[in-house]
Amino acid sequence: ATEDDSSCTYQQETSTTTPEVEDIPPAILGCTDSTANNYNSEATEDDSSCTYPILGCTDSQATNYNSEATQDDNSCIYSTPGPSLDSTSNTPEVVN
Repeated sequence: ATEDDSSCTYQQETSTTTPEVEDIPPAILGCTDSTANNYNSEATEDDSSCTYPILGCTDSQATNYNSEATQDDNSCIYSTPGPSLDSTSNTPEVVN
């Protein structure tokens, strides 16, 4: 056609721009449990990194020493010489 008679139809253009997205601050990863050893008060998203104290006896001289304990709970037991019964006379005998 050499002349425009307005009979042509065109596909309507769709917008390719994305709607405005409100600026969202980036997450601060860390431990969000205030009872944990490594609590991070600035963390906004928990990253499963929280660590907790392991209670137990931390004195290596005690009989119930716990090498994995990170916090002493005053449960240490010490072996000290004390009286024992003599098996023949059933009387106390001091063991040194």
